Amino acid sequence: MQNGGFVLGGVPAKELGIIMISTSRRPILPSTVDRTMAIPGRHGAWDFGADLGPRQFALDCALIEQDAVALQLAVEQVAALLLDKHGRPRELSLRLDIRPEREYTVRYAGSLPVDRIIGLGRFTLPLVAYDPYSYAGITDYDEGPYQYDTGLQYDTGLLYPNPTGFAWKYGEQHSSLYNHSPLVTPLIVTIAGSVSGVKITNRTSGQSMTLTTVLTGQTLVIDGAQATITRNGQNAMSGLVAGDFVQLEPGANQLVFEGGDPNATVTFGWRHRFL
Repeated sequence: MQNGGFVLGGVPAKELGIIMISTSRRPILPSTVDRTMAIPGRHGAWDFGADLGPRQFALDCALIEQDAVALQLAVEQVAALLLDKHGRPRELSLRLDIRPEREYTVRYAGSLPVDRIIGLGRFTLPLVAYDPYSYAGITDYDEGPYQYDTGLQYDTGLLYPNPTGFAWKYGEQHSSLYNHSPLVTPLIVTIAGSVSGVKITNRTSGQSMTLTTVLTGQTLVIDGAQATITRNGQNAMSGLVAGDFVQLEPGANQLVFEGGDPNATVTFGWRHRFL
């Protein structure tokens, strides 16, 4: 990926003939959605807090081609990427070269005029991420090359990769995960095999969830990102009898799995979340 470039929908900007200009606008934070109420007879307003709105991107771009015909073909190639087969804006992954391990989900939103001078076309590509966070996967988050014997003190430096899961053989089993995100992050836990009842606790946060679900050669998916629980693809939310979906705290997390006669494989899924 070149400096100042991006990858949209898996296609590098340079393959589309696009050069991103340094004036592109990428806000530090999305705008807020404020929840307030004016109280008669009281100055100001009551503040009920706020959430983050969608994240807007305005990428100033240029297409440089040999002539007007080649420029038109390049413009059509960009348009084809932005729209689906029904002619509607489609969701695309966006990775900026300044943080290539992090990914937004965006779509085209707004208008897209092009200033043309022979083989040069300049335009501002408006994209919106309705989920304002960027994400990096468990395995593709990289803090840089490992350093050995460089004077680092104990418990400093880089971390080894996270486990993707474990074989659950004991009534109480522990697992450690490291969330590189500075934000609390939803966790997806898949349990495949047999176990009677499941309790998952994050000792770092004190969160826990208890299910009465009994698995006999089945697959239970506890999806904290979507707030769903399924057994062999069918809704199993009724099995949740206490607690709530366990999430990962920023940094190190100590998880405990408890259940009766376990003979299963536990798999973790999450994406480190960033603003």
